[in-house]
Amino acid sequence: MYTVTAIYAMEVGGKIVKILITGATGLLGGYLIKELQKRGEQIRALILPLENADLLIQQGIETIRGI
Repeated sequence: MYTVTAIYAMEVGGKIVKILITGATGLLGGYLIKELQKRGEQIRALILPLENADLLIQQGIETIRGI
């Protein structure tokens, strides 16, 4: 199975307040999360129903299960 990674950012008053990453459990998604956390960004991760979200949750990332 292939995972597509995309980033969606919500901006309020010229400041990014939360970033949604799809494909967060994949190789590229994991790298993006690490880099965004270094910058102090708030991250949400959209994951597939059967994907393991334990690592993301341990990192303090809000997870949303898709269908």
